[in-house]
Amino acid sequence: MKLETLPILLGMTAIMSCECSNSNRPSAPVRTEVQPLLDRLNLPSATNAARWVAVSQYTDFHDNPDDDWIPGPSDFVLIYASIAVTQQNWASLLADAPPSSAKSSILIPKWIGELLLPEPIARSGKVVKRTTSKLSVVGTLLDSSKLSKSTSVRVRQAARLGDTLFLEIEDWREQVH
Repeated sequence: MKLETLPILLGMTAIMSCECSNSNRPSAPVRTEVQPLLDRLNLPSATNAARWVAVSQYTDFHDNPDDDWIPGPSDFVLIYASIAVTQQNWASLLADAPPSSAKSSILIPKWIGELLLPEPIARSGKVVKRTTSKLSVVGTLLDSSKLSKSTSVRVRQAARLGDTLFLEIEDWREQVH
């Protein structure tokens, strides 16, 4: 290779590796495996459809988190999950997480809502833009205190949105598998 072509190759590599996006929102891979959620939460064993993301705790507070974040000893991972629940499974789920009268909406990062909220809920008028980075979603809030299987997992918010259970979870475990 000629030395004169090296700057051109480096420039092309930099251009090709840059993410060109009109959105400044954080991103996270959407996962669909149910077993990691069943391992952490008291959910009906017949649960077989979920969409969820695990993100840095700092993603909840910043629109542009540091992509190189490595959890420290006092850090936790946030898991946002949208779980399809059948009518027959709601009875057992509500035994562990009865409706709460505290409030009727949850506040979530806008980009999480765009990734995880089912289309019928997103179009239903129950999603209200609270700020440029947060959404307020109207639903039936649930008492989430008994949903966790371990002390290293805490459900911050649980809401019934139609046939969907939406959760915000703190996970203090070392890894989210």
